[in-house]
Amino acid sequence: MKETERFRKLITKFLGREANAEELDHLETYLKGDQNLSVFNGFVRAQFLISLYMGEYDLENAKKSIAEKVRVTNRKRKLTNIGKVTSILVFTSMVVFLGLFVGRQKTVETKIPVEIGKYKAILTLENGDQMVLEKDRTYNNGRLTSDGRSITYAKSNTNGLGDEKSHFHFLTIPRGGRFFVELSDGTKVWLNSDSKIKYPVRFERSKPRVVELLYGEAYFEVSPGAQNGGVAFDVLTRNQNIRVLGTKFNVKAYNNENTVATTLVEGSVAVANGGELKILKPNDQSLVHDGAEQIEILQVDAIREVSWVNNLFVFEEESLEAIMKELSRWYNVETVFQSMEKKELTFTAVLERNKKIEEVLELFEVTSEGENLDFEIVDGIIIVK
Repeated sequence: MKETERFRKLITKFLGREANAEELDHLETYLKGDQNLSVFNGFVRAQFLISLYMGEYDLENAKKSIAEKVRVTNRKRKLTNIGKVTSILVFTSMVVFLGLFVGRQKTVETKIPVEIGKYKAILTLENGDQMVLEKDRTYNNGRLTSDGRSITYAKSNTNGLGDEKSHFHFLTIPRGGRFFVELSDGTKVWLNSDSKIKYPVRFERSKPRVVELLYGEAYFEVSPGAQNGGVAFDVLTRNQNIRVLGTKFNVKAYNNENTVATTLVEGSVAVANGGELKILKPNDQSLVHDGAEQIEILQVDAIREVSWVNNLFVFEEESLEAIMKELSRWYNVETVFQSMEKKELTFTAVLERNKKIEEVLELFEVTSEGENLDFEIVDGIIIVK
């Protein structure tokens, strides 16, 4: 039996949880090769994403699809050269073993424990009063209720629309936090770490429903205009306006980034920046750069862009510098690079956001053999060596 065929069958049996002890030993031997480990990680990642987004895990179909991916990839490897090393990580209960196969043990030291991100927010009422919202802390003032993980605003017979001038609330999500809010018209908003949004307690009748993402990242599922008197829904950011009638989309507008990215998952939105206007279709991403008048449109995987809503980090050939920005927000830490070259290392990764930062960093170290990548945590600062 050819070695590539044996490797393919071992991967398929392992992912199907059918490999015996002897076969696991053979697989471990294969995975000591850098190229073999990269191939294996790629198959696991692909199957994980399939099972995540396509529904219930189907063992037989998974085995067939994985086997086919192995064949296709082996053919492609004969025709392509491998350039800059890109590591592929998968962090699920099925593949935590990867670090054991590589056999590299690292220690990430820290004096002050780094907490995993959690549900927490600060709600600012129209009179300036602030309420701290977090797990096991409830709040109810007749117009809204909160269970410490979400806020739901009261609806009326007019679906959250009123004749009186509305008051505004602000919801601030600190670094290391996340939250969910259902507005009075039924629109649902998921907010990522380090974000702030402004919205009315009740939208005014016959006027566009307007909310403002002051900074950060938010995923919207907008209540259709037909259910709200036919009025449109607008999301404002620092340099653009998004108009929708009922759709699902993500807006990323962090203060420390010079680009606002809007990704459409479902429906249609119009993105305006000064005199330019673009209509997005599903899997379109608009980029509005600070100081620029043009709107750039890219084709992306929208599901990957909103993976944070499902408590996942999904990186596709991202630089370590960009990845550390995301991790820093979620774990509420700072990052310092001792080597500028390490910023340019690229990774493709699927990581669960409920893992300890030490576990995540050790996985990056394990899959970057030959790059001498090391992390140290000192008093809330991640030092990349």
